Amino acid sequence: MKKNNNILIIVIVAIVLLAVIVVTMSLTLFKKMDELEGEYRHGEYNYDDYYRDDEQIDNDKDKDQSEQQEENNGYITRQKALDIALENLNLKQSDVYDINCELDYKYGTTVYEVEFKSGRYEYEFYINAKTGKIIKSFKERD
Repeated sequence: MKKNNNILIIVIVAIVLLAVIVVTMSLTLFKKMDELEGEYRHGEYNYDDYYRDDEQIDNDKDKDQSEQQEENNGYITRQKALDIALENLNLKQSDVYDINCELDYKYGTTVYEVEFKSGRYEYEFYINAKTGKIIKSFKERD
């Protein structure tokens, strides 16, 4: 009987310790999320920079060089492709988030694949990289 009591005490202590760890981690996470949201609301924080490391910074330098190369090939800029997509929806860049713009080859030509979210929707555009003409666009509920 005493052996069963000792096992029961050990199990109870383990459960209490686990609960304390979970509560502590949750509070820490909620505090960090609140700090990030506060900084974001006040325009003081860039979420993308929070997760960046040296390799990503180097990739950004490579991306800048590839964008220059794209312009040299007679392509419109990535920003211009984004502007075309936004103009098509009568949106401003400040109205959208999770923006992604990549050069790709689809529909028999070189295109910019422009993706972003606004409100409850996710948008995707394929824009001719030379002419800026929208080839296809999709809208789906996020």
